[in-house]
Amino acid sequence: LRAWQTAYEAGVQACRLAQRREALQVDQGDAAGAGGVLQAHVLRNRELPVHGGHALARVRKQVCVLLAPPQEPRVQELAVGDGRPSALVDGFMAKHRGMIREMRGLPGVIPERLEEAQTIRHCALSLVGEPIIYPHINTFLDMLHEEGISSFLVSNAQFPEQMESLRACTQLYVSIDASNPVDLKAVDRPLFSDFWERFLECIDILARKGQRTVFRLTLVKDYNMSQIEGYAELIRRGKPDFVEIKGVTFTGGKRPELGMKNVPWHQEVLEFTQAIGERLGGEYEVSSEHAHSCAVLLSHTKFKKGGEWHTWIDFPKFLELSKSGAHFSSEDYMARSPEWSVFGKGIPGDGGFDPAETHFRRGKPIAIVAE
Repeated sequence: LRAWQTAYEAGVQACRLAQRREALQVDQGDAAGAGGVLQAHVLRNRELPVHGGHALARVRKQVCVLLAPPQEPRVQELAVGDGRPSALVDGFMAKHRGMIREMRGLPGVIPERLEEAQTIRHCALSLVGEPIIYPHINTFLDMLHEEGISSFLVSNAQFPEQMESLRACTQLYVSIDASNPVDLKAVDRPLFSDFWERFLECIDILARKGQRTVFRLTLVKDYNMSQIEGYAELIRRGKPDFVEIKGVTFTGGKRPELGMKNVPWHQEVLEFTQAIGERLGGEYEVSSEHAHSCAVLLSHTKFKKGGEWHTWIDFPKFLELSKSGAHFSSEDYMARSPEWSVFGKGIPGDGGFDPAETHFRRGKPIAIVAE
């Protein structure tokens, strides 16, 4: 494994401000002002998030269709050197601000956004590795919250013991890359022989968490889009607050296993999401979409109060609750969704895009004016 010094130097994956490409992990409110992936229900503040995968061990290959290059280290245990949470948090924050300073003077950078991005408000623990096997993950989360930084953590659902002991983060994602063991093995190439049993145990734990939970499905044609009922059954079992379904993004490179033929259209993602919702008997409904990112959000109807969706997060309230030591649930820090973010009420053909922003296509800004 790489040294922990490298973890917070190279592991920080801040939004790529100089690259105006559509990617799976670009968050709304970046310094160039372009909208991003389906985070309308997640991000209320515009300050730029830190994005890091600080546990560098690969729990599964995931090289065939989704994320990591083949050279990433893959192990079943994490050997920690100087992995002090304070060193990681301080390192993340310093590196983030350093990267922001490098954006000064670049074409397209909005000065007001650049200044706002100096204040770190969100930390996404995802992209590379399995964060929950970091032995000090709970202390790390506590330190983030003490700094006024929200926490978004993505797990591969292969470590039930660590999942059980994980403290409340702002939003806990579990990657649901397939609905059955055969497809999961083909997509993820897991290291553990009992990967399916571990996967199901983590889903059962998720159902008991009580905090804000999300199933994240990345759809890949010819790999994991055939078993709709299987996904519905996993949702019934795990009882997530939200199901975020998006099409895989082809990023090029030498990956013969994946091509543009495997990338679904937004309409296909929407129809897939609606089909799952129909099988859940009205307990979940499509609440949001982000057509620009080929992503759709299926939400539990408990977040629909008085006919209005409340899928956004009240971040100050979460931080207050997390520091109180009292028990709380996802409904205690929900916030009303603005009308433009609600499915069917946004910009025609560009649902989920904030009309106050400017949409960039092929390097040419296109002003979007709300009707």
